[in-house]
Amino acid sequence: MPAVMTKVQLIGRKPRLEELLGRLYELRLVQLSPAGEEPKLELMAPEAEPDRITRASDLRLLIGQIDGLLALAESPTENEPATQLTPADQLQTRLREELRQLTPQVDALNRRIETLRTEAAVLPRYLEPLRRLLPLIPELSELDENALAALQLDTIVLVLNTADDAVVETLRTGLRELLGDRFELVATRVDRDAIGCVIVLPHDSAESVRVLLGRERVRSLRLPETYERLSFRGAVAALERRLGGVPGELARARTELHDLLAPRAPDWRAARADLQAALEQIEAIDQVGETGRTFVVIGWTPRRALPRVRSELERSAGGELVLECLPDDDSEPPVLMTNVTLARPFEFLVRLFDLPKSGSFDPTLLMALFLPLMVGVMVGDIGYGLLLLGLSLAVRRRYGAGSPAVRDLSRVFLAGAVWAVVFGCLFGEAFGDVGRKLGLPAL
Repeated sequence: MPAVMTKVQLIGRKPRLEELLGRLYELRLVQLSPAGEEPKLELMAPEAEPDRITRASDLRLLIGQIDGLLALAESPTENEPATQLTPADQLQTRLREELRQLTPQVDALNRRIETLRTEAAVLPRYLEPLRRLLPLIPELSELDENALAALQLDTIVLVLNTADDAVVETLRTGLRELLGDRFELVATRVDRDAIGCVIVLPHDSAESVRVLLGRERVRSLRLPETYERLSFRGAVAALERRLGGVPGELARARTELHDLLAPRAPDWRAARADLQAALEQIEAIDQVGETGRTFVVIGWTPRRALPRVRSELERSAGGELVLECLPDDDSEPPVLMTNVTLARPFEFLVRLFDLPKSGSFDPTLLMALFLPLMVGVMVGDIGYGLLLLGLSLAVRRRYGAGSPAVRDLSRVFLAGAVWAVVFGCLFGEAFGDVGRKLGLPAL
């Protein structure tokens, strides 16, 4: 059943408040509640000290930076219990120096990865229209940059982002007004909302045509500058070479980033736990009440843990702390569910329905015993049971580290999968009646 909770009041001298909150965090046996909401106590809210606000802001910023780096390292944060806390000021100084040295390298690799991703996504939008245009102008496709220069010709490739074919005639009319008959325009539809165009024109008129296209605000997709000065055939070949090389470069950049960050990830996870602990202690001050010289902390603790909490806090406070049990009132105590290790993953499912009341019956153990059994009876198939087992293991490995809920659910399905295999053996079923056709006996 859920642990019976007792409401306690802690009173001490203001200078020892943060020390007490740190000790409470280490004990993990007291859940705070806002002291200012206690109707029988007339307490002041703690002062909003600028130093405390600044420290909390710095901690949030540092935690956010570490989370970002852990995400890049593909190493999600884990809910690890804090043990011995490193002094926050020392930890922050060390981390800031490390991040200061590391950030330029990470930023450079990130920019490189984003550039390669953009190329992989965008370059096919240029290449496909060029491939479709290539058969329409075979003579031009045979000319390289030197041949075009000798003929004093230039090419401009456009992809018009429109479904209206009349735009091509409008473009042709504008070119004729500027160049007369000294140009050639070839166009073809490359998909429902795009038209590919190639303009062949005298080299000395190329710049004026580009100005015209900009002035007319033609909704077009021009070749990147790297390929814009190449011949038609050269642009197609260069785009194909680049697209072939991008996946390898992208993989190498990702590997380099992972190798840079992954070895530091365990240390960052431990540091993040310490920083989060320090931040929670600072934020907990908002739940404390004050008088002129003392602080008052209100919280809930399991009744069986009360002697330990009292002795630990009084010893650490050196006699400068008073712990009192408050009488029961109408406030709802928090629920602490205590189950054996094998049943704990099922607590998540119990919480989906409703938390049991303090001192009432906790159905978690019954659910742990009977839910996997029922799943096994319903599935009752060796093949499907093994598939469920493999899927549960894969999900737990991929997502379990960053999500306690996923980790618990995967354990629930693992237990159900084992029972499904057991009952599949009893029923003689593997992927339906395939097992029977193969001679699998039904026990």
